[in-house]
Amino acid sequence: MAGISSKAMSFGNPENKKKYNGIEYENSFDINIGETFFRTHDPQLGRWWQVDPKPNENLSPYCAMNNNPMLLSDPMGDTTWLYNQNGIYLGLVPDKLKNQVHYMKTEGDPGAQINTKGLSKKEINELGKSFRQNSIAFIGNKTVSDMRKINAQSMSLNREVGFVGNVGKDKEIRLTALPADKRNASNNAPLESQIDTKYPTAEQQSNLFLFGHTHLTHGWTTPDPNPQSVFGEPSPNSGNRGDFGNFLYRNNNTGEKGPSPALVVTQYGVTVYGSKQDASNISYLLYKSLK
Repeated sequence: MAGISSKAMSFGNPENKKKYNGIEYENSFDINIGETFFRTHDPQLGRWWQVDPKPNENLSPYCAMNNNPMLLSDPMGDTTWLYNQNGIYLGLVPDKLKNQVHYMKTEGDPGAQINTKGLSKKEINELGKSFRQNSIAFIGNKTVSDMRKINAQSMSLNREVGFVGNVGKDKEIRLTALPADKRNASNNAPLESQIDTKYPTAEQQSNLFLFGHTHLTHGWTTPDPNPQSVFGEPSPNSGNRGDFGNFLYRNNNTGEKGPSPALVVTQYGVTVYGSKQDASNISYLLYKSLK
């Protein structure tokens, strides 16, 4: 066991206290583990020690974070994902609250993400509660229910379906599908034109919070058979738009379209991003991880 023990990795350098993905490093008993609310992660084996309390048929219990902790958010550790009103990723708070995506009102787009390094568990929980209390919108279980219904419609039609989102009185985002027409295909939904048809005025669109569409897993081909390879990656095309682009009027006084939050819905989960083309803004979340 010496080859994989934590002692074998002790070579005199200062201990790395940095946490990742909301997982707290614990080495009190020289056992080198990562602790989350539900499970314990063994970084040397790359797997969890305990049975998954929230199982998913698409994730092997023998690999943590689908073997991709840098790209995929840990779907089994409770946390708060934060975006602003333009869909710009603000960071995450690794609290012990129910998994939710919250949107904050900011002046401009922040250049740096939220840093919780050095905060205690209690302070992190209080920070998460504060963000949730002051957010302008969030993705919760009602939003997820809407996502599932729209995805079912998309799969029944065998076409991508577009949708828009409004913020309810309780701040939870509710989704409304856009009417599909002959232009909808298995790998395309004419979002901007369908939004303009159903909501023709700047005033109507300024009341919409976000836009999105579905992805059918067979609509795009990839060399990777893993379902998460087509989890909902936004797809740019000619003109640097595709799934990106300012499709909504943001201010009915200026009459100009501007940046907004955006979603891609699949049968597995949702991709949260912004209309600006920036890969660092993208989060991939399983339905079962959201509450």
